[in-house]
Amino acid sequence: MKTPAEFSSRTRLIQEYLTQYKTDLPKVILGVKDLEQILAGPIVQHNVDKYQRQLLKEEQELNRKRSSDGELQSKKEVSWKKVQKVDLPELENAFLEGIQLSISDLAAFIPVKRVIENLGSDAFRETFPIVNLWFGRCLRIITKRIDLGKFQFEIPAVVSEENEATKDFRVITRRHSPQKTLAVIEKDEVSPRSDSHAKSSKSMIQKLELSAKVDLETVRNKLPIPDPYSHVETQERDQIILDGFSDPETGGLGKERTVRKILQLQNMVSCLAKMDTKGKVIVDFCAGGGHLGLAAAKVCPEATIVLIETNEESLDRARIRIRDWSVDNVVICQSNMTQLNCKFDIGLAVHACGSATDQVIQMCLEKNAAFIVSPCCYGRVSDLVLPRSKEYQKKISAQESLLLAHAADITPLDEALTKTGKECMNLTDTDRKLKCEEHGYVATIYEMLPLSCSPKNNFIVAEPKKTQ
Repeated sequence: MKTPAEFSSRTRLIQEYLTQYKTDLPKVILGVKDLEQILAGPIVQHNVDKYQRQLLKEEQELNRKRSSDGELQSKKEVSWKKVQKVDLPELENAFLEGIQLSISDLAAFIPVKRVIENLGSDAFRETFPIVNLWFGRCLRIITKRIDLGKFQFEIPAVVSEENEATKDFRVITRRHSPQKTLAVIEKDEVSPRSDSHAKSSKSMIQKLELSAKVDLETVRNKLPIPDPYSHVETQERDQIILDGFSDPETGGLGKERTVRKILQLQNMVSCLAKMDTKGKVIVDFCAGGGHLGLAAAKVCPEATIVLIETNEESLDRARIRIRDWSVDNVVICQSNMTQLNCKFDIGLAVHACGSATDQVIQMCLEKNAAFIVSPCCYGRVSDLVLPRSKEYQKKISAQESLLLAHAADITPLDEALTKTGKECMNLTDTDRKLKCEEHGYVATIYEMLPLSCSPKNNFIVAEPKKTQ
């Protein structure tokens, strides 16, 4: 899968519903119902502008061919390179991950076939017309590459190829105007989307205030003033030398980003260096290219470092660094972090996006493991019980907690708004800190120095209380 279940409704659908096609067919049918909605929704596709222009180019070439064949061209066309983005043709969800067949489609193919066999082709086509079209596309691609007859694979009747062959993969997606979306929010019919962009604006906060029926200042005043930040001493930070395999520049970062990344890592690894790491297992969650994990491997040579990440390209960069420098205390695990079953002693995560931070913390609490976690994208919290701590639950509602989280993502150049964002970051992380303390941990919120190393410059250090 391209994206872990925490962030992808497609991956979550396959893992929770479609994998049970042998034992729980009713649940799989519910999954197919969700699949119908996903395929009907807006396209999820990287470089969508590139593919839209490619489609427009093909259309224009076809129009020119028709013109040369004697058909009149209605008007002079603007070059596909110069067409405004809003005028580009829309793409449809031809497949689960956009316009190209992926492993997600293959994972969903057999469960959907099972449902077709159970309901019958006609009933399935009538009930799930969009999934039926998707199944037909997948089937035609698969049968071109594999002789399914060898496997005694019975092909169900799906949409006719004639109907699909003339259809280009476009659709006017069901998008609502901002005014309509805001109207729905104001009626309190739905909660604001939790996966909006991580850089919130003043207008977004105002919309959230409308939804929560309370202003941000009132929410902040309901909560006690957080403890002051802790800081790593400059001398301690400077003692962390990240060179060779632990230098982020060897992982493909540019010089400017490398400088900031080194400062982030020095702050976090300085706290790791104070812990007992000899013979311990340290897991770098959401590891990406392994910057934090490899820095930990440099500072803690007698520990075993596990990098866990789903993105193969990112892990390939880490593999190259490990191979070229013969690093022998790092293990790579390409997996969703929720699939990790091994015992570990310390969890790490740098800028784990949104609810991933809370999932890392929860996994560490369940394993009684210490952790050093730097949150990011505070507003991207989904499938969480908010507020997190019992202390905050007594004082604010879930909607007010979400308002705080989105406000924590305010990182503009405006000084007053930046101060507001920073205060909300601290309040949100204090909620996380209190939850850890309720589980018997000693937790501290640190602030990375210099502050310019990252707009999201908080990190939480927590260890289980030592028993006497």
